[in-house]
Amino acid sequence: MRIFICADIHFPRGDAGANRIQYVAKAIMAAGQDVVIISCGRKDGELNKDGFFYYDGIKYKNITVGNNKILKILNKKIFSGKSVLNILKQFNPSEKDIIYIYGSNSLFVYPIMKYAERKNICSYIEVVEWHQPYQYKYGSVNPGYISSNKTFESLAPRIGNVLAISEKIADYYKEKKCNVDVFPVFIDTDSQFINSDFLDEKYVHLVYPGKPQTKDNIATMIKAMLLLPREELDRCVFHITGTTESAICEALGNERDLLDALGEHIIFHGWMEYDELVDLYQKMDFLYMCRFNNEVSQANFPSKLPELMAWGIAPICNKVGDYYRYLEDGKNAFIFDNDSVDDCVSALKRALKLSEEEKMIMKRNARQCAIDHFDYRSWQKKLTDFLRLS
Repeated sequence: MRIFICADIHFPRGDAGANRIQYVAKAIMAAGQDVVIISCGRKDGELNKDGFFYYDGIKYKNITVGNNKILKILNKKIFSGKSVLNILKQFNPSEKDIIYIYGSNSLFVYPIMKYAERKNICSYIEVVEWHQPYQYKYGSVNPGYISSNKTFESLAPRIGNVLAISEKIADYYKEKKCNVDVFPVFIDTDSQFINSDFLDEKYVHLVYPGKPQTKDNIATMIKAMLLLPREELDRCVFHITGTTESAICEALGNERDLLDALGEHIIFHGWMEYDELVDLYQKMDFLYMCRFNNEVSQANFPSKLPELMAWGIAPICNKVGDYYRYLEDGKNAFIFDNDSVDDCVSALKRALKLSEEEKMIMKRNARQCAIDHFDYRSWQKKLTDFLRLS
């Protein structure tokens, strides 16, 4: 049996989606199965003698687009599904194989799904987002929303086998009589470690890696810090990675003056090389994250949470979606109920009261939680059972 993962993302090292299929592939391979990833990513490294590129031991092939910017855009939006399918056909998959689809663009999903139906090949689809009109310019008439919504409401139920990122998404497909199960974000804890020798006795370091559009409430996070007593605020350093100050200003809208009020207590790191990011993570104490309580975040699972916990960074977060169910308040995280400033302030104060020894214990507990609940090895049996590989 061969498992072909057809993905509408850049693999390897593209984004959270690239990490997702990387660890799905690793889990399947650990069960002794043959996996090939076919994606829209850039080719890198040298072609192996067997005709594949390899990353982290995973065989992959990527579609060829060239350097023309217009062609790249057209391929991403319109033709990527057919391009990936052309590579897939070269393997001549049979009824003994599995086609595993990762993507929300209906123009990507449909041709691959149709091919699987015609060849009577069992197919599965990952659903990791429940897109809403307010995420898009022009709302429900935006072509991007129309495409993703068609995949969500029509194509995924037609495929029938759904791997859902959250209980909310799973419940939707259960009502559609699909074969569905929930699989949260996977990580590889062997590739991440905590530097237990580092503790900053003067400052508490909070980190937020992400893009606060319709999921994360950056305004509430900053307002909560500003409501801390001066002596507590002076102990806080808020690090923001993976985005720019201008992007945060855009997310804040008419409250962008909050950044000026926070002043020296906030540091923008922007995009960082991996080694730089690793160095920063080893010095962080808490992931600071307040999510909007809306349909998008309820259905989503933030990849940054398990990734940072693997580095021994304990979350300060609110209860939205599934992720808090894996956490223990006061042991490996500080959890607050609502996306409100008052609740956020209370959680921050609890974190700031920890002694250095208590902080280190919590960091170690956070890493252990990541090992127990998010490492892809912990999900290997459930995943392979769901894919009927065992």
